[in-house]
Amino acid sequence: MNEALRYAREVGADGLLAVGGGSVLDTVKGVKYALHKGLTDIKEAIPGGFLFEQFPKATHIPIPHIAIPTTAGTGSEVSPIAVIYNEDIQMKGNIINPFLSADIAMLDPDLTVGLPPAITAFTGFDALTHAIEAFASPSATALTDAHALHAIRLIEKNLPLAVAEGSNLNARMEMLQASLMGITAFSLALNAIPVHNFAHAYGALFRIPHGLANAVFLPVVMEHVPSLYLPKVKELASALRVDFNANEENEAVLAKVVEKIRLLQHKTGLPSDFMEFNLTEDDLERAAGAVAKDPAAVSFPMPKELIQAVGQQVVPIGVK
Repeated sequence: MNEALRYAREVGADGLLAVGGGSVLDTVKGVKYALHKGLTDIKEAIPGGFLFEQFPKATHIPIPHIAIPTTAGTGSEVSPIAVIYNEDIQMKGNIINPFLSADIAMLDPDLTVGLPPAITAFTGFDALTHAIEAFASPSATALTDAHALHAIRLIEKNLPLAVAEGSNLNARMEMLQASLMGITAFSLALNAIPVHNFAHAYGALFRIPHGLANAVFLPVVMEHVPSLYLPKVKELASALRVDFNANEENEAVLAKVVEKIRLLQHKTGLPSDFMEFNLTEDDLERAAGAVAKDPAAVSFPMPKELIQAVGQQVVPIGVK
């Protein structure tokens, strides 16, 4: 990111064009912010890992900015959030500023047809996680619920198609729209995001792709933090096309929702744990500390016992 910042200044760039996945789009947002603030090192903006700015401190950034996503997952083209990996402390930091998002976002499904099935699957699960965490958020509104629920419907229907039929332009377009709606809901309802909390921490420490980390953690966290999802679980179940009776207990419906998410994992070829990363007991201990310190933990801190229990479920120690 700092190298891109240096180059932008060197050539006197008068605009920014971001074409790529979430990391590319966030890199350009970081460059945009640093240019506006006169920084030479983006780490100056987030020494503690988190920066939240709103009006009037946040001011318009007059740098023309176009974003064109080539994955359907992060929705970074329209979000006010830049996630920035700090290699010095192995943490994913966040800059949140309402003027970070692009002036123009272009969604072209032709640019996503070359995505391999695995990347299609785990970026799609990132979008699903955005939508579910937005819907379950204590800060959710009717507006964010509308975006989140429709994103969930689109993903449930189209993600398996996009994975199985990479050239299916309709499925690819629906996934791009779901990604945009999911992050819109997520950004406006930002509060309790325990799945992203785990995904950020494990991703930064062990270089696990963000979407894959969300895919693995989503059903596990929903089982371990049921109180967050139970109040609106029947609406969530309907969006996922889960069969249930109107008089069924919410706990039973949540179990069916988790089962449906695991079925979607399986249908799209994603793992249910991190066995391929060969993590150890020591890694689990490091990860527990990182989860507790992640910026996402500020809004929704989790007890150490819960963090350890979730970690033990996704890291099968001693299993070959």
